[in-house]
Amino acid sequence: MWKRRFLVASCLVWLMGLAACGGAEPSEPVSSPTTEAPAPMPPERGLEEQPPALVIQAALEAVASVSGVSTAELQVVATKEVEWPDTSLGCPKPGEMYLQVITPGYLVRVQAPDGTEYEVHTDATGDTALLCSPNADDATRGGLDTTTELSHLTTTEFALNVVAQWLGLESREQLQVLEQEEVEWPNTALGCPRPDYAYAEVIVPGERLLVQAPDGTRYEVHLGQDGHMVVCDEAQTPLYETTLFATTDVEGNMNLSAEARPAFETALNALQSEGFNVDALTLESWEAVTWRDSSLGCPQPDMMYAQVLTPGYRFVFSDRDGNVVYVHTDSGARAVVCEKPAENGALPNE
Repeated sequence: MWKRRFLVASCLVWLMGLAACGGAEPSEPVSSPTTEAPAPMPPERGLEEQPPALVIQAALEAVASVSGVSTAELQVVATKEVEWPDTSLGCPKPGEMYLQVITPGYLVRVQAPDGTEYEVHTDATGDTALLCSPNADDATRGGLDTTTELSHLTTTEFALNVVAQWLGLESREQLQVLEQEEVEWPNTALGCPRPDYAYAEVIVPGERLLVQAPDGTRYEVHLGQDGHMVVCDEAQTPLYETTLFATTDVEGNMNLSAEARPAFETALNALQSEGFNVDALTLESWEAVTWRDSSLGCPQPDMMYAQVLTPGYRFVFSDRDGNVVYVHTDSGARAVVCEKPAENGALPNE
């Protein structure tokens, strides 16, 4: 049976009340220390371990907006740093497509005065905070790092967790697996191609599942060994795509390096400034390149460019209609959305 272990990326950071610390017993009597109420979110392991204040505030405001409780009455009971597999931040909505890129962020647990716990998923800055259903089983979350010990799950089990969450189910146990087989997909579409879309014609080992939801609807779950997953209907129409985990040994994987991430953020900003909805785009490939001049491989008519070699990156996105969008960047400060990339705009990679 084809299996792959999912690796938990980081540890849970608990925010607990600080207990008063007792030093060596003094030689002379001292007065009893004054009892103080514990701070609402004191750090246990240093300020550098805490989420940014904007992340905490965004989480509190997200809960306040649905609970009817003011942020002052809410208590943050736990936080942890995570890496979400896409821009859904572990809270995908049925029928929605998300940018397939590892997204750093936080999971924040907030408790209301009546004891109800809410789970908020954020990005790294707090600009986006999504409220997932309260008191849900962590194992059904889509993040790469959850409080459940996911290292004991096979890829298949973890995929079923994500599918269950996408369908709004409480756990994968509500899905009935009707068929399961190892396959070799003929290309990167994993057997569920989008119309008018080009895929890399390479053999992708993986797995095919036929599952049935509680309402009787059947779905095909197609997995690739690189961590990509596509959920299709029985007519092979793709309904939902995501990346379960990022690999470091598969050529062309979407796990951005630390060096590439600033350029990627610049690319996203350029797309947004051009009116693109980045949440509707999929990152198909990226590579480090050396542009032949300052046009970044995207020269415009009647423009002059400095003839200097420019290190940078080429990002290739696709939208829901299968259209390809190119974004060329330098090392991180400048990006160009390129409709017609120059054929020889970059030096050949060695």
